[in-house]
Amino acid sequence: MTYMQNKYKLVVMQESTFEEKITLRLSRMNVLIVLVILSLIFVLLTTFIISVTPLKEYIPGYASVEKLQQVYVNQRRVDSLYQKLASHEAYIANFKRRILLGEDLDSLEMEASVKKTGTDYNNIPYKRSDEDSLLRREWETDEAYNLVYAGGQLPVGSISRFIFFTPLNGTLVDGFDPKKRHFGVDVVGKPDVPIKSVLDGMVIYAGWTYETGYVIVIQHNNDLISTYKHNSRLLKTEGDRVKAGDPIAIIGNSGKLSTGPHLHLELWYQGSPVNPAEFINFD
Repeated sequence: MTYMQNKYKLVVMQESTFEEKITLRLSRMNVLIVLVILSLIFVLLTTFIISVTPLKEYIPGYASVEKLQQVYVNQRRVDSLYQKLASHEAYIANFKRRILLGEDLDSLEMEASVKKTGTDYNNIPYKRSDEDSLLRREWETDEAYNLVYAGGQLPVGSISRFIFFTPLNGTLVDGFDPKKRHFGVDVVGKPDVPIKSVLDGMVIYAGWTYETGYVIVIQHNNDLISTYKHNSRLLKTEGDRVKAGDPIAIIGNSGKLSTGPHLHLELWYQGSPVNPAEFINFD
């Protein structure tokens, strides 16, 4: 104990005159006590600053309440986006195989692809809003340039009463032949001319495939779908509503199966292909 209490003299002198400026009498015990007090003050001050300022967010492993909440919200959003993406990919995959590639899908495969989306379609409540009813009434009674069918009730299993707009004036070079898996007709036209929609409807696919190039598909009323392949450029995107005669693409020569600039047109009615040449005059 005497060792810790031995007195020492700390003197600060001027170098040139050796005049004493500061004189301190210290012991090991005093120095130790001062160092401990200063350390405690530093620790307390640091803890206080971190606790009341945003500096605590820079400490590894520590996150603010706002960030934790945002992480939770983002996680739910990502999960919802994943479900929607899975549903969209399943729909596009089945659509390409059925419409674009002409493959047959049995009901079990279609049901399995729907179940992968994680959505229970059996318990979805059906309730129309006032806005939905007004939109439906406006769409169904729209008479301006509405080339859907000639009037009256459309016969089940027939599209003979549709009035189609000619999508391209040209020469029919290859006809409809389901045995050769050619589910449409090929029409050669002038370069860079626009391809037009055959009926009113909504674009449900607008993209590029390896075999058929730039493709655009339109959903019409009465379970009718029109498909336009081998375009050089698309003028509409998915979700766009079009009228009969609206330009939707530019004639082209895209895709592995194309041998020259032309339009490959397909009509699918209630899930089955029909011959467009029986309903449309391309001359």
